[in-house]
Amino acid sequence: MISYFRDDRLCEADSFLSVVKPDDTECPMIAAVGAGGKTSTLRRLAEEYALMGEKGNCSYNNSYERRDDSMELCG
Repeated sequence: MISYFRDDRLCEADSFLSVVKPDDTECPMIAAVGAGGKTSTLRRLAEEYALMGEKGNCSYNNSYERRDDSMELCG
C-alpha cells in the first residue's frame, strides 16, 4: 500500500504508477528529488512498469559538482 497526500488529504493506492500516472507518451519521464527514498522509489516504479510488460531505463546521479558560477549565501 502506498500512502500519499493530494489536496491536503492523506490517500492510499495499490501502486506508485497509479499515483504518478505516466501519460501515454512514447517515453514518459519521471524525476525524483528530496532527502531520502529517491532510489528506492524509482526502483519500485521501474519494477511496476516492467510488470506491465513495458521497457524502461532507470538512471541516477547522486553527486554534486560545485560550479564556479554558483551563488553562495553568507549570513
